Amino acid sequence: MASTLRTISIRTAGTGSYAALADETTGSGADFITGFSPSQRQIVQNEPLYGSEIPAVFARGNRGWILRFAVQRSHASAEAAAAFIQGHAASIPDQLDIQIVQGAQTTHMLAAALESLSFDEPSGAATTTHYTFIGPTYSS
Repeated sequence: MASTLRTISIRTAGTGSYAALADETTGSGADFITGFSPSQRQIVQNEPLYGSEIPAVFARGNRGWILRFAVQRSHASAEAAAAFIQGHAASIPDQLDIQIVQGAQTTHMLAAALESLSFDEPSGAATTTHYTFIGPTYSS
């Protein structure tokens, strides 16, 4: 079964309209999203107990979400690809809302933050950018 094309958009948290971070739906083939992987995490306390062979494990709540994906982009030239790599991180707000549209489904990660951003070595006019965002919610 073929996957439905996605648009991933961002905005400064709680303000304004969304702007596309990656858009597979344009038909131009300029963006291709791979490795899209939302996952949940929580803080767990692991305590060794005196005289015991096994530790005590306590779920401490504080659940949050991690969203990872990569975007392959085509640029007008190798120079444009290099300029994108140099300036892209500055274009992402510190605190942001993320909107993912896939077919008729819209999902949001509100009040998120970019944890990491990395680039593969550019291939001519093409770049691959790896994103990891962390946020408290991931819901429709």
